[in-house]
Amino acid sequence: MMNSNTLRLKLVITIAVTLIFFTINVNSVYAADCGGLTACNCEDTLIESYNMTENLDCSLASSGLIIGANDIALDCNSFAIIGPAGGNGIETYTPNRTVIQNCEIYNFANGIYSQASENVTFYNNTIHDVTNGINILQHENWASITYNNISTADYGIYLDRAYNGDIVSYNEIYSTGTGIYAEEIINAQINYNTIYDSDYGIYIYNSSACNILGNEIDNILYSGILIEGDPSGMTTPVVPGGGGICSLHTVSGNIITNPAQSGNIGGDPEDQHGGIALLYERSCILQSNIISDTGYRGISLYKSENNSILSNIITNFDYAIGIWVKADESDGVGGYNTIAGNTVNGTGCTGIRIAAPNNTIANNIVEGDGTFGCSGWGSDSTYGMALWDCSYEENNTLSNNFVSGYEWGLYVYEICDLTIAGDEYYENDYGAYLDNAGGCSSGDDILMPIFIDTIIHDNCEGLYMTASSASISDSDVYENNCLSSPGGGSTSPYTGIYMVDSTLYLQNSNFTDNGNYGIYEFEGSTSVYWILTEDVYCTNNDILILDGAIYPSGGSIIADNCEISVAGNILNFSAGQTGMYAEAVNEGTPFGSESYGVTGDISTGAGSYSGDLIVNFYDENPGASGYYLESLGLWIDATLDPMPADLTWWLLKLYYTDEVLALAGLEEDSLQIQFYNETSGTWYVEANQGVNETGNYVWANLTHFSIYGLYGSLPTIATPAVTPSGFTPSSGGLLPEEIEAISDTETDSTETDTETATEEVSFEENKEPFLFITIFVLIAGIGAVMYLPKIIKSPKNK
Repeated sequence: MMNSNTLRLKLVITIAVTLIFFTINVNSVYAADCGGLTACNCEDTLIESYNMTENLDCSLASSGLIIGANDIALDCNSFAIIGPAGGNGIETYTPNRTVIQNCEIYNFANGIYSQASENVTFYNNTIHDVTNGINILQHENWASITYNNISTADYGIYLDRAYNGDIVSYNEIYSTGTGIYAEEIINAQINYNTIYDSDYGIYIYNSSACNILGNEIDNILYSGILIEGDPSGMTTPVVPGGGGICSLHTVSGNIITNPAQSGNIGGDPEDQHGGIALLYERSCILQSNIISDTGYRGISLYKSENNSILSNIITNFDYAIGIWVKADESDGVGGYNTIAGNTVNGTGCTGIRIAAPNNTIANNIVEGDGTFGCSGWGSDSTYGMALWDCSYEENNTLSNNFVSGYEWGLYVYEICDLTIAGDEYYENDYGAYLDNAGGCSSGDDILMPIFIDTIIHDNCEGLYMTASSASISDSDVYENNCLSSPGGGSTSPYTGIYMVDSTLYLQNSNFTDNGNYGIYEFEGSTSVYWILTEDVYCTNNDILILDGAIYPSGGSIIADNCEISVAGNILNFSAGQTGMYAEAVNEGTPFGSESYGVTGDISTGAGSYSGDLIVNFYDENPGASGYYLESLGLWIDATLDPMPADLTWWLLKLYYTDEVLALAGLEEDSLQIQFYNETSGTWYVEANQGVNETGNYVWANLTHFSIYGLYGSLPTIATPAVTPSGFTPSSGGLLPEEIEAISDTETDSTETDTETATEEVSFEENKEPFLFITIFVLIAGIGAVMYLPKIIKSPKNK
């Protein structure tokens, strides 16, 4: 018989075994297979498709449900799976063709976690209060993630190493760190999602060929869409599972409002984003996006190349930059982008800012509101388009842009190689402003900003140049006057072009109705060299050139209420004066320029002469008539100030063009320099002179200063041969008296010989027909001789 202690021990053991058995049974329920008609509990593995009929509370489990076979469809029927603040709500690892739909999932690390699975579909799920809403890792083929609602997560949708055409569309994502994050993915379609109240809207890293279309993104702390490549992969193509440069993305039709609400979030350029940002990118297309109310930048390209920024609208930004392009000389990355057809308007600091080489900026409309105030990032100035930092911002082209409503329509600082073609700058304080621009040597060339067919009008100041060099051709500068412009410019007098310590190379161009001056050289070492190849207009403003030239080369200035002064000399249009050249001359140093029609040198007995050369150009004879030969239509009046008393000689070269020579119809080798003696009123041919037909100039070695002109002979016109009436050449050739008779007529031997040669060639070409006729006649004659007697003796003829 057992004692009581033994019984107690057996009871304890029995209770313990029962508890252990119960615990094992409970755990076995949580780890079972389920699906089909078998209900699923937390941590179960689905081996058949399943429709949930109630909520699944997994707050005391480590995870929710596991997909354990291919071709499984889980429909939660809007019931919830509630997590323990960790684990995965629904997990699929390696199974393919999984469908998860109509689930509410919350309080997990990952709402839905999929790894190494193919052809998965996640549809119409509501996921919130998780670390990652949907997390897809390492799959080769297609995932469809559509119509999900995801909130309160670090990442709404997280794609990592997905290589073939994921579709992420029509999802609503909000209150996240990043709405959609994708790393090392290829050919993804991220379309028509709604993302708001997040740090980043869409963030693509080190990926290729994604289409990001039609998304609506609002109230973003940093970037609405950020696409970033691996800096180390800028020379390496993107490959699945490896590094490489992001490339070939298309970002189109997205609407992004209130991005970059943090403003300038850091000193590192990589941290300064906005509506759409590309970092280390190549060959992407950003097109037809609308970005508004950005806190810092609308579109930002940093160290990115060969991208196309097309037809975007960026509007309503207070202290931001509409489009910003930045390269880095240290690694040579960035540039060769096309920024075209965009509209940038609002109250921003800068419409388009370029700090990279070899970009094309074309057909953009950049409009400020004319308030001329910028705040928030260390500058109170506003710029329509700005380029500076000469070290690496070279060889950019601006064409057919329209810029208005800024303090500086175009601002160029320390830029050498820049082309502006067809742009229009209007209603700015300064239409364009060049500061320390141009004048850079490149081999034998001097690089500088070049304006072609540019229109600058209705600004306070048209073009302001300080310590700069520029070239302007075939442009129109008109109605620049603070009295009618929205700005309040500080410079007076108001001008079309205002110059300080600058050099301007000007071809053609019109200056009309500017405030005081069309061109005004204010002070310092300033020069204007103006070539006229066609007629131009100067109307209701004056031209003041302290040093330089106006050179007519087939064109002239049509002046109306316009006084033009070069080096203190006023052009006399009524006397036929068309231009003027002024230059400081030092003995032993050649003066002038082939471009402006005059070069030369001077020698005096002292050997150290210095003075000022003034050359006036005329298209009408400034002297009396009576010159020899025909005029080329170019006269000059050359003087030195002071005139050297011991002039030994001076060399003058007058240049002409083939076009001017052809228009005058003169023989090139007959050209000569004649001078006008004002005392005698007579023209004389310079004795010591010649023509350089290769260099297109006539030179003369002179000992005086005077009025000079270029003259030449018309070509000799040949006349046709005339045969004297009644003249018959003898068979033995021409008699001496006959030769004399022909010589007395106006016979052109060359033309006569040509005609004779033509006749001889004509006979040679027709020898065969004549030979045929001759043979025919000969045969006919022989036949007649043979048959004529028989015909005569015939009875019919008796």
